Amino acid sequence: MITLVFLSGIIATYAQWGYTDDFARNKIFPLSAAAYSENPKDCVGKVASEANTIRNVTVKCDDRNTCSGYTAVLPSQKAIVLSFRGTKTKLQLLEITRITLGLKRWRWYVGNKYLGQVGKYFYDAFHAIWSHGMHEHLRELLEKYPEYMIWITGHSLGGSLASLAASHIVASELADGNRIKLVTFGQPRTGDETFVNYLSKQVYYRNGMGPSPQDFTVCDGGRNYSLQICTPC
Repeated sequence: MITLVFLSGIIATYAQWGYTDDFARNKIFPLSAAAYSENPKDCVGKVASEANTIRNVTVKCDDRNTCSGYTAVLPSQKAIVLSFRGTKTKLQLLEITRITLGLKRWRWYVGNKYLGQVGKYFYDAFHAIWSHGMHEHLRELLEKYPEYMIWITGHSLGGSLASLAASHIVASELADGNRIKLVTFGQPRTGDETFVNYLSKQVYYRNGMGPSPQDFTVCDGGRNYSLQICTPC
């Protein structure tokens, strides 16, 4: 969790809402940090003391590492939260790098909708979390709180999983894109141009803290989102 303190940029995605530094720092940042805790309630409580229905999902996402995410409800904010944990160990970071640089990508389908290609590690990790309770819990929350916004966040690997979650929710028609607020920290390039273009039609993207285009060679197939901002800590 300490690593998050040193972030110098924010990736923010918004649909029909104005990005504010206060929202990212004082609401989304603690919610993202909470994903690193086995009991996220304490961090979530800093945003809304009455937060409830918190459910954490931790699964194996490769032979040596786990991936994690949680769902929560913030009644005072009228928001449902999905937050994904980032890379936890150096071995996991090396595994993600190995797969990403090896151009292991997977076709991203939601139902019969083709949304582009995404990193295979991100694809597998998302589906592992999604199919082990997060999807089911989100459906329950959306039925119970149909007027609530959906805040989705994550750091590093968690940022990629958050983006996949946002695209899945919209493409599967669980919720309209204008209900989603997606803010990620230090998100790596998650998918190809088709994936980015699909998301850009649903929401507006502003990102920072990601790698600069000049840092990549022709072998890199990922794409940044269309709008970018960087903010100091």
